[in-house]
This record gives sequence, structure tokens and C-alpha cells, in this order.
Amino acid sequence: MGIATYGSCLARSFGLPSAATLTSRMADGCMLAVTGLRQDGQDTVTTLAFGRDDACLLALQLRGPIVHKVWMDGAELTNQTMEKGSVWFYDVGHAVTATITGPFHCLLFHIPRSAIAATCKALGLRQIHSLQRDEDNGSADAIIQSIGDCLLPQLHAEPTLSQPFVDHLFQALLNHLVVRHASGIESCTRPSNARGGLAAWQQRRAQELMREHLIEGIALAQMAEVCRLSTSAFSRGFRISTGVSPHEWLLQRRIDCALEMMRATALPLADIALRAGFTDQSHFTRSFGKRIGVSPGAWRRASGPHENAVPPPTRDRRQAARSEHRLQARDSRRTAALRVKSMAQSL
Repeated sequence: MGIATYGSCLARSFGLPSAATLTSRMADGCMLAVTGLRQDGQDTVTTLAFGRDDACLLALQLRGPIVHKVWMDGAELTNQTMEKGSVWFYDVGHAVTATITGPFHCLLFHIPRSAIAATCKALGLRQIHSLQRDEDNGSADAIIQSIGDCLLPQLHAEPTLSQPFVDHLFQALLNHLVVRHASGIESCTRPSNARGGLAAWQQRRAQELMREHLIEGIALAQMAEVCRLSTSAFSRGFRISTGVSPHEWLLQRRIDCALEMMRATALPLADIALRAGFTDQSHFTRSFGKRIGVSPGAWRRASGPHENAVPPPTRDRRQAARSEHRLQARDSRRTAALRVKSMAQSL
């Protein structure tokens, strides 16, 4: 029997008397948890061995840089510097020991394998066994950071009031992890060179095109032409390679963009919706709620004001922006009219 990788057991492994913890129980009974660990001293902490738990552990660093070493079953696994905002995955089916030098603050998510399996089944994806990917360790993830920002104030909130919100956030985290971080492929479906999928260069080019046209969007036919495929073959191949349609993939990038703006600015949600490429605020709210589990307004209220937030534009600046948009629209209409006239003359 291993040492639980959440709550007071995990806190004691780090030499702390206790730690704030949130839990969420899925429909099948498996327990998810997030534990906040913090030390402000300069000492080097060597943990007791923990783990041998049928789960994965995700660490979101809220302070950095810090130096840490990790051993798994006695063998050194990592010896690196953790930056603020970085995300780390560990397979705690093994005995884990760590040393951390200096002050640290992190959120540790306990994710049972049974929860991963249940989420794969619910999303219609093939079963996977691990969320750990070497290329993900140490990278930043805007959605994980945003979910962590939402959960942080809930660690000390009244449980009966915040539990439905916490449950939504855990489910959103699970969906995101399974789709984007599972077993070395972005969507836990077949790899991109599987039969019927896109070649690596086709998938890379299609995703580059969608990022380049994040706001205005890009036609399927145009991407298919670049990839030298028919529209139907491209659409089918993209879904096989990534697990989602091109439209769904583009929507997720727009949500990532909106999350960054909500964290870094105080712009109204209607402005953020348009700047991220959504048709209007209603479209943004529906798409955001479907993927994150809460509305943009609820997410922003739970996250609190950002210390570096840029204030919304003044009335004069808003009026100037509207005037500029009207001029741009007028110029676009004139350009389109001239193009039609030129085509008619050429005929």
C-alpha cells in the first residue's frame, strides 16, 4: 500500500504539518484532488518517499525558479530548475522522493488512472494509461494555469458553496489533459502517420495556417489545397491525427488566446471575444463553457484581478477604435466593389 499523493499525507511527506486540499468525486466513485503546498524558507526540503498509488501527479509551479531533484524507485529521474508557471507530470505508481531548494509554492493534482480511463470512454477515445510525456515536463500550459488560478482561492472557500464549481473545474482539467497530454500524442487517438491520418508535414502546416488566421478563420478547401488533398480527405485525416475536427482545434486555440487576455488585461469580455476570433460574446460564452466548464465571467471572478492587468480603454479610446473599425469596413467594401467591377470588365 502506498502513501496517498494528496492531502495531509502528501503534506507530511514534504515536512509540512498540513495542507489545504480540494477533492472531487466522479460518478464512478474515483477521487480527484488538488493540494496546495507552500514553504517560504530557504532550507532544502528532502521528502519522505510517497507514491505507489495507481494515479498520476501533475505539479503546477506557482513560484520560481526553484532547484529540484526527483528520484523514482531510487533512480534519479530529474535534476532541473522549475520555472514559475511550468507544469510537471509524474507517474506515482512508483516510489517517489524529491529534494527542493529554497521557497516553493505549487498545486499538486492527484489524478487516478480510473478517472483517466473514464474520461477517455466518455470522449470516445481509445484507452490510455499515462498522462506523462517527457516533452511536456517543464512547459507552460495556459489552460492548466487558468484552472489552477481558479482553484487557488477555492482552497479556503466554504465547501458547500464552492463544490459544484470545483467539480466543473476538475472535469475540465481531465478533458484537457486526456485530449492534449496523453501518452505522447496530442489527442490519444492514432498517431498522425496512422492509416487515414495526415502526414506530419500536413498536420503541422494545417495547424500553422489556422494559427496565422486565428481571428478571421480559414476555409477547409484552402488548407486541403495546401496539403494536396480533397476537402473531405483533409477533414477526415485531421480528425484521425488530432482527435478533433479542424473547427474544434481552431476554437481551442481561440479559447487559449482569450484566457491569456483575461489573465493579462481588464478588457470587457465582448472585446476579448472579438479579438480572439469569436463571432460575438454569446458565441465566446458557449464555446468557453463547453470546454472549460464555467462561463468566462465566472472564470474571471474566481481568478481575481491580475496584478499587471491593463485597464479597459476609456470612452474616447473606444470611440476612436469604433471609428477605425468603421473606416476599415468601408475600405474593405470599396476594395470588394472595385474587384467585382474589374472582374466584370475583364469578362
